[in-house]
Amino acid sequence: MKKCPFCAEEIRDKAIICKHCKSSLEKDETFEQFISKDQNKTDKKDTQTIPTYKGNWQKDEEKNITEKDLKLLKILGWIVVVIIGIWLWYIGIPALICWYIWKKSKITTKKKKMIYSGIVLLLSILVWAGLINSTMKNNRAPILTITEPANNQSFQVDDISIKGSVVPSQSKITANNKIIEINSDGSFSYNTKLLNEKNVISIKAENNGQTDEISLTINRIFTEEEIIERQRVEAEQEAKKQAELEAQKIAEEERIAKEKAEQEAWDASKAGKICKKNPEWSKNDCEKLANNKIWIGMSISMLKELRGLPNSANPSDYGFGKQWQWCWYDYTPSCFYDDNDDGLIDSYN
Repeated sequence: MKKCPFCAEEIRDKAIICKHCKSSLEKDETFEQFISKDQNKTDKKDTQTIPTYKGNWQKDEEKNITEKDLKLLKILGWIVVVIIGIWLWYIGIPALICWYIWKKSKITTKKKKMIYSGIVLLLSILVWAGLINSTMKNNRAPILTITEPANNQSFQVDDISIKGSVVPSQSKITANNKIIEINSDGSFSYNTKLLNEKNVISIKAENNGQTDEISLTINRIFTEEEIIERQRVEAEQEAKKQAELEAQKIAEEERIAKEKAEQEAWDASKAGKICKKNPEWSKNDCEKLANNKIWIGMSISMLKELRGLPNSANPSDYGFGKQWQWCWYDYTPSCFYDDNDDGLIDSYN
């Protein structure tokens, strides 16, 4: 066994790395010198004057790297603080004043605390007043301003840009019921076509249930070529409109004539004659009677229309209400029954 020259712990003779301090012992002149002096029983004083060894170099290097990192982080931290202080100047300036008073001033601690309390109170009042002012601005009635063009101004163009602003900027603006995008400063721009000689544009601002509205009239000056082209288009549109009206008129006359012919044919038919005689019956019921059909739910009057008067009509009452039996001896089925005296056929045989 031998002693490690770095940590003085016992290790094996053939060890090249100390298992205790992890120092390298391979080909280390310092270690050989230490062994030599130990074997010759030199003074402890000489042994303690060993020059800086490899393990300490590694630790010094790591320490230097750590200090460099901390210094860099400190610089970056101050840069961030300065940026935030500039951005939030209304907080940064009072904080700087407080720091200066605390570090540099010779005022007593009691007075410093009073000064800090006053600064905090003043900041709280300013922030509170700012919030109230901001809320009042955001909830107030909108004020709409049109910067260009002027009302009743004339232009020889087919479209124009309307520019203006609104306060507060979060208001909603519509032009002829079309929503307009507003910039963060409350300004806006809206392009519109000038289709007529007089173009009326209604611009409306809304905020918190309150409104402001401006009606803007813009005149368009048409060139001679535009007037001719406009007259041609209007003539074509008018001709097309008249043609559509004429076609609708002809179609309506044809429909009326068709319905009239169908009604005349219906009136002349057997079913039509039955319905004309009994207008309260449906067209479907009349067609069934015309085809000599019988069905559950038909009325006794329909049955009489189809067969005439019955050979017998027998009422009965067994304690459940009046019931009827009607019979035609020359027909099949011959007898029909009304079980609840409502005039409708409930069964037959």
